[in-house]
Amino acid sequence: MFKKLFGFGKSKESNTQAPPSRDPDPSFGSPYVSQGASLLLRGDFDNLTEQYQRSKSWEKSLLVANLAFEDQYTTKILEWVSAQPDSYISHLFRGANCVHLAWESRTAKWAEDVTEEQWEGFLNYLYKADEHFQTSLELNPYEAETHARTIPMYMGLSDKEAVLSHFQNAIQLDPNHFYAHSATLNALKDKWLGSKQEMYEFVDQIITTNPNPFFKTLMLECFIEDALGYLREENGREKLDNFLKNEDFRADFFKLYNEFSPTQEPKEIIYPIQNKFCFLLYLMKEKALAKKEFEKFKGHMSATPWNYLRGIKTNKDLQNLFS
Repeated sequence: MFKKLFGFGKSKESNTQAPPSRDPDPSFGSPYVSQGASLLLRGDFDNLTEQYQRSKSWEKSLLVANLAFEDQYTTKILEWVSAQPDSYISHLFRGANCVHLAWESRTAKWAEDVTEEQWEGFLNYLYKADEHFQTSLELNPYEAETHARTIPMYMGLSDKEAVLSHFQNAIQLDPNHFYAHSATLNALKDKWLGSKQEMYEFVDQIITTNPNPFFKTLMLECFIEDALGYLREENGREKLDNFLKNEDFRADFFKLYNEFSPTQEPKEIIYPIQNKFCFLLYLMKEKALAKKEFEKFKGHMSATPWNYLRGIKTNKDLQNLFS
């Protein structure tokens, strides 16, 4: 039923063509991202810099994720660094781009199945990323987005101390930097640098110390990881079913679900959260509620967590699932 985690293709650094429409669209149709992509493709680095600098933190994270993680922008990002070597923003984007290319080089295989050549490509890109991030931080040590984007790099390098250090740097500069929190949570999963206990304790601490109610939704990532983690164990399907039927889990989930109020947040942030609620409701066999939740974001599917379900790759696939 479930696909392998973290599926990526091969790197194509030389391709500069504008990418075709993507389904699902990681920008959720954001005109902000479309504007940034157009500026990058035209080589209008001055206006792209201005756009980034005047953006809110969630907009910066969305722009980095949609430009730096798209292979067909790589050549333009390299041109940007060459044209503006003293720009902390160009180095930030190239650093994030190198992290993306590193995970592509590694592929989605389990660690024991990754070839020596793939490991070499993975590490070489991470070392390149480190060079660009260090340059960016030397030029501007006060950019929370840069500190946040180093987190998956240090996760790949198995440097837990650096992950936590840059997380602290990021939230000291911007306590509500959502990507810094979610990237650190990912690093603290038991398949990377932490454990199930550390994962839950991290989110519990955030909920306790940060008054922003939106951060409670990070618990959804814990629930999903916990649920799917059982499938990596012996008798995993039985353990998953027991977890999803557990009264304490269901009480915690429905408390979070009933308290969630998305009216204050932009759609680009809300859609991924609604996808996660819907995914868990589907696993819990709450079909009516899952379909109700699906209708809220219909046409705005996020790749994760649906890529864990075999055969669910596009908005049409998801539509068929709930039709």
